[in-house]
Amino acid sequence: MDKSLTFSPNFIHLGRPNNAIEKRLSSSIDMIRYEAQQLYAGSESIIIRLAEIMLIQSIRHWLACADEANEGWFAAMRSKRIGAALQAIHQHPEKNGR
Repeated sequence: MDKSLTFSPNFIHLGRPNNAIEKRLSSSIDMIRYEAQQLYAGSESIIIRLAEIMLIQSIRHWLACADEANEGWFAAMRSKRIGAALQAIHQHPEKNGR
């Protein structure tokens, strides 16, 4: 499992769509609702992909807005230097951080 999920919130409350990301999420929900009601060929695949996209959009929104996202691992990942080091460590764990 992705380590960043350990530090993520249990849920993300987005409220009414009043900014760009929330409007995109609202549009995705409308598309999922449509696909679920119509059940055309490929609807299941579309719903799965839209749900994946919504998850990523929700996490992006949380990272941009939540106070908790400005501390700990999330803040470290956004730092150019620390983020690059963390990425290198995870891409090449066999080097033991060297």
